[in-house]
Amino acid sequence: MDHVPESRTLGMRLLRLVSVALGAGCLALFGFLVLRFDRHAMWHGLVAISSVLPLLLALEVGRGGCELIATRALLGEEFARLPRLRFVRGQLLALCFDVVLPAGRAAAESSKALLYSRALGWPLAAAVGTALQLAVLSANALWVLVAYALSARWQLPQAVRAGLLTYAAATSALVLGVALFAAVPRVRGLCERVPSVHAALSRFAQILVSARASLLMALSAQLCSRVLQAWQLWAAALALGITPSLSQAVLAQAVYLVGAALGELVPAQLGTTDAAFVLAAPALGFTAVAAFSASLALHTVQLVVALAAGLASLMVYWLDTRTVSHAEPLVHLLRADASRMQGDAE
Repeated sequence: MDHVPESRTLGMRLLRLVSVALGAGCLALFGFLVLRFDRHAMWHGLVAISSVLPLLLALEVGRGGCELIATRALLGEEFARLPRLRFVRGQLLALCFDVVLPAGRAAAESSKALLYSRALGWPLAAAVGTALQLAVLSANALWVLVAYALSARWQLPQAVRAGLLTYAAATSALVLGVALFAAVPRVRGLCERVPSVHAALSRFAQILVSARASLLMALSAQLCSRVLQAWQLWAAALALGITPSLSQAVLAQAVYLVGAALGELVPAQLGTTDAAFVLAAPALGFTAVAAFSASLALHTVQLVVALAAGLASLMVYWLDTRTVSHAEPLVHLLRADASRMQGDAE
């Protein structure tokens, strides 16, 4: 029987402990913000934002559509091998997991890869998931870089400006590092001892070389998703009686992205997104309580859409299993006819 090395077990325990501590800290920060602001003022802000709730929900669904377009683009011709209901179910599950699970983005892409691997094989499914993850990070880095260039005129706190620059630099370095690791054969060869990882990296390298148009489409779809979320923040601001400029809307989305990155281990990035938004509120044209109300509204919309996507995925799974169970007798009949025809021919 194989035993896990003690050092590895200790490392896993430390990682789990750090994850739990960070998650608890973020939730405590969220609770502190809830207690800090006047409840009547928060409720008044949420009631005001409720007037644009249908728009916020529609924009959130549109963001899910951007994810679907990006995935479809990266699958390319291999999309024909993937059952349509399974494709839709993977997108719905990813939309749900991205919000309700810690490390939501990684959990979303992993669930899609596992589901699609039955039809596409693990290397291709994992490669598409990796490419989509890098498209997300690239879109985020580009958006935050633009926002950082605009931030000088709005007197952001230095900590927030430093956070924007650090996030853009770290994310760009990560994207470039992963791409180079996969693209250089000698470097990629370091993973030969793990065949599944090496095969996935090899397929990802093929995507980098031969599917540049698909990568550009995925990046464009992710940038469109950022535009839709900036629109959500802008609509919430208008409902609160605030009229932000275009550059402030861009900056608000960038601040939200940085806060989300800091709270990656917490479902819906509670705490860090809210704190970042409150900290940057004056430069964005918000009062602190209005910024917190807008952040709460965004969390609510994301959770509603995520839960709806989870329920829809169950319905699609039911339809998928019924389709398969009904198709099986027909498959057996066709196979029997083919065998009979082959026997007659002989």
